[in-house]
Amino acid sequence: MTNINEAKSSNKIKQLDAVTADFLDGFDAIFSMIATLSIPEQRSAIKNMFYIPESSLEHIAKTENKEISGRHGPIKIRIFTPKIDDNLPVIVFFHRGGWVYGSIEESEVICRKLANETGAIVVAVSYRLSPEHKFPIPLEDCYDATKWIVENATTFSGNSQKVIISGESAGGNLAAGVALMIQDLNQFSVIGQLLLNPILSSDLDIEAYENSPDKSLISLQNMQFFLASYLSSPQEGENPYVSPIKSENLFKLSPAFIVTSEHDALKHEGASYAEALQKAGILVQLKCYPDVIHGFLNLPLAGAVKKRSCRGYCCLGEEFDKVV
Repeated sequence: MTNINEAKSSNKIKQLDAVTADFLDGFDAIFSMIATLSIPEQRSAIKNMFYIPESSLEHIAKTENKEISGRHGPIKIRIFTPKIDDNLPVIVFFHRGGWVYGSIEESEVICRKLANETGAIVVAVSYRLSPEHKFPIPLEDCYDATKWIVENATTFSGNSQKVIISGESAGGNLAAGVALMIQDLNQFSVIGQLLLNPILSSDLDIEAYENSPDKSLISLQNMQFFLASYLSSPQEGENPYVSPIKSENLFKLSPAFIVTSEHDALKHEGASYAEALQKAGILVQLKCYPDVIHGFLNLPLAGAVKKRSCRGYCCLGEEFDKVV
């Protein structure tokens, strides 16, 4: 990987609170250290960076690991159950990481929080990563896992009629892509989409990245690297399964709740997709959280940012109740 944190702005922290600015500076330093490592070594380093011992994780009634079958081979999933009960709604969750990084273990915090706030079983999916597995393999893993979860929900106390797909960042891209596949293939159905800071287009808005105070997590260089890792060619970016915002057929999608952040270059994509869904007659709600960066729901930040994150989870729980 090239150094994906080049071209930093000297006024990066002016719009950010001190806690967030310090976190991004630390993130810069760590990524500078691992930039020369191999992709597998980088993944290991990032996993360690976000590691939280189980004793410090939010309590949840039950977790269970399973391995299911997909067209490309076994897929690992982890089931987070908030309470011992039957017929619970289900959220299928795809992790962040630019299609290159991320894991179930790094999603423990957000999955436990989502489960406890919504009262739904959350099933995290360990899809294959790029560049070893390029598009459409990660997407097809996510589709196959979702299909298995819908068809087998009752085996882990879930309700197959109340399944929502969700993802964060690149995982949000995969969730939106899976929603389109579900619409097109018509093999099963879900009742909603929960897209958290999603990537929705392969077209990069240079001005948005230049104007964003976050030049660490989501920068123009990051996104160029991620897309080059995920796609075999730039032309694949025209595929709606890569760039859902480019789809001309949104008319039968499930309702969507899209979360964006004020200090995130991707917020414009979320807003544009929400508008497109609305024009297609799809029930959609867009919520842009002020004063926060990309991925704020799932970052180790304290103080005011943590309070905003907590409010964000409460809002997700309220919106989830309206859907199910």
